[in-house]
Amino acid sequence: MEKSNLSNSSLDAIRYVIVKLLAGKKYVLDSIYSYLVEGEGPSKLASEHNVTKHRIRGNIVRFIEKSGGEKRAKR
Repeated sequence: MEKSNLSNSSLDAIRYVIVKLLAGKKYVLDSIYSYLVEGEGPSKLASEHNVTKHRIRGNIVRFIEKSGGEKRAKR
């Protein structure tokens, strides 16, 4: 089996997103992208996806933790 070039934190972040997508929660991926890449705030994202800003913030925080920090998450 070929060894992966991805770090454990990268794999954890990918697994987190895959689980959310399989659970039918595409808004998690959309909100993480909008927050990290486009600079949108949790309140705006919550209103767009009809969930609480606390849920959005929690998903973003968990993704950043799993990816090894915000700088790594933005790569």
